[in-house]
Amino acid sequence: MSRRAKIVCTLGPATSSPGQIMALVTAGLDVARLNMSHGDHDAHRAVYDAVRAACDASGRSVGVLADLQGPKIRLGRFAAGPVTLAAGQEFTITGEDVPGDQGEASVSYPGLAGDVRPETRLLVDDGRVVLEVTAVQGPRVRTRVLVGGRVSDHKGLNLPGVRVSVPALTSKDADDLRWALGLRADMIALSFVQGPEDAEPARKIMDEMGVRLPLIAKIEIPLLAFTTESATRSQLALTWGAETFLVPPVAHTDDMVRQVEAALRGIGRCAEGDVVVIVAGSPPGTPGRTNALRVHRIGDAIES
Repeated sequence: MSRRAKIVCTLGPATSSPGQIMALVTAGLDVARLNMSHGDHDAHRAVYDAVRAACDASGRSVGVLADLQGPKIRLGRFAAGPVTLAAGQEFTITGEDVPGDQGEASVSYPGLAGDVRPETRLLVDDGRVVLEVTAVQGPRVRTRVLVGGRVSDHKGLNLPGVRVSVPALTSKDADDLRWALGLRADMIALSFVQGPEDAEPARKIMDEMGVRLPLIAKIEIPLLAFTTESATRSQLALTWGAETFLVPPVAHTDDMVRQVEAALRGIGRCAEGDVVVIVAGSPPGTPGRTNALRVHRIGDAIES
C-alpha cells in the first residue's frame, strides 16, 4: 500500500533502544526527531547511531531532524503548589519576581508587558488554559480567564500572532546547532520563528561550518476557524490555539473569502494590507473536503 503522508517520530527514553528503533524503522518511520529541549548530546548521539544502523540493516532511508529548543517563555513558581483557574476570573502575569498564587504569577520574560495589548490571547500549557489580556499596567499584564484549568510551576506561555522581542536562536540553540551539523543530521527545525530574518543566525552558523541543511521554520500563528455547523464548532474546542466562529452558509468561494474578510475586520483581527491564508473545502458546504488554499490580502478586490 502506498502512502503520501510522512511519519515523524520523536525518539526519547521510551523509544531509544536499538531494538525499539529498528521496530519503528521497519514499521515505516520516515523521520526521526531529536528533541533538543531534553536530553544531552551523548544520549542524542546514541539515538542517531541506532537510527543509522537500523537504516543500514533494513535498507530503508530515514531522515534525522534536530529540533532546536528556541526561547521559552514560562510562568514562575507557585508558592503553595498548583492552582486551578476558573473561567471568568481575573489573573495577573507580571515580570516582577513574585510567588504565584490564585491571582497572579511571574513570567520568565520581563518584556511581556511591552509586547501585548488588550484582547491579546495567551495560551498556557499548550492551550490547556486560555487567557485574554484586559489591561497592561507597567510590568503587570492583567487578564481574564477564557478557558480555565490547572496551572503549575514553569508551564509554558505562548502568544499566537504576537511578535515577541526575543531572539529566535538562543546560545543553547547555537551550541546544539553546531553539534547537530557536526553529527550530520539531515534537517534542522527552528522554533519561535516570527519572520524570515529569524532564520539568518542559523544560516550564518551553517555557513561558518560549511554545511547547509534544510531549515524548517516552526511558525506559531493564530488559527481562526469559520463553520456553518455548531457541532463542528464544538468539536474544534480541543484544537490547539483555534478560535471558532459560526457563520451563515455561502454558495461560492469568492463569497466565502468576502465573509472571512468581513468577520476578521469586524473583530479587529486584521488591518488593511494584512495577508491571510484561507484553507477550506470547495465548493463551500461540501462535507469532508479540504481541497482549496487561497492567499488573500485584506482590502484587495474580490472578483466574482
